[in-house]
Amino acid sequence: MRAGISSLYLITSTGVLLSLSVPLVYDKYQHHIDEKICLAHKIIQEQYKKIHDAILKKIPLPSNKEKKTQ
Repeated sequence: MRAGISSLYLITSTGVLLSLSVPLVYDKYQHHIDEKICLAHKIIQEQYKKIHDAILKKIPLPSNKEKKTQ
């Protein structure tokens, strides 16, 4: 039981520390962080397009006309 309490304390203190420090870091380095996030978003979009074109387009989607009625 002692390990559970210390683990809960660790998670809680880490959460409080992050919730107080992340906004301060973002305010200080907002321009740099936004640039990196935009770059990461662009890369993710390009990778998704490659996956979509290579794999997801080949999966047949069910037609709306073929609805089953009971």
